[in-house]
Amino acid sequence: MERMGLGNDQKPGVSAFDQQSVIHAKPDPLSTDYLTVKDGRSVVQIPYNEIILLEAMDDYVKIFTINRFVMTLCSLSRLEKQLPRGVFTRISRSYIVRHQAIRRIDTQQVELVNGRHLNISRTKYKQNVQTLVQLLL
Repeated sequence: MERMGLGNDQKPGVSAFDQQSVIHAKPDPLSTDYLTVKDGRSVVQIPYNEIILLEAMDDYVKIFTINRFVMTLCSLSRLEKQLPRGVFTRISRSYIVRHQAIRRIDTQQVELVNGRHLNISRTKYKQNVQTLVQLLL
């Protein structure tokens, strides 16, 4: 079992996998159109306008884009902080969607442009979804 201590370059209050997976804690002014994450041993920049959905999967997040997906060892909450406000909305504990990737929305589900249907949380993220509906009208 690995000891949970701070490494030489690890920030206090940030877990080791979050520290390693999200490269920029603050968006780099030169790459504000990209989310920068680690995918295995590679560092990947994903344009925000190509992201359709972020899905939490245990300690990983699967980022679905128009043409591919990227798996990164990070929490969904950590990535949520890196995304631009007004462009993405968290609809449940497991999902964050890009507004422009929504084809249809009702009180219980969101249908995305890739044909995927996602359930909307009935409690914690209900206010986020109500705001999203107003934005889309």
